[in-house]
Amino acid sequence: MAGDFGVSDGRIQQTLAVFLIGLAIGQGLYGPVLDRNGRRLPLLLGVEIFVAGSVLAAISTSVEWLMAARFLQQITRALSRYLKQRIDPDNGPRGGCERPQ
Repeated sequence: MAGDFGVSDGRIQQTLAVFLIGLAIGQGLYGPVLDRNGRRLPLLLGVEIFVAGSVLAAISTSVEWLMAARFLQQITRALSRYLKQRIDPDNGPRGGCERPQ
């Protein structure tokens, strides 16, 4: 990738840092958003934004555009992680953490 973009390996490694920063920021944003708007609409919008970020990453012509696309992907990926934590207990067994014997 460094050769394709004409940048150093360190610059490409920064995409990972941007990736993780986006994930961290996204996790802090979604609690209040989901409390106000429910789960369905934010999930649908999140999937659409994630796909847009993926397309942007695929067609990026500079490492800066790649970083922006990866940030966008991870902000919305945090939504799916947050929703999974909220939906799993709703679909689990009632009455606690019993496991079938």
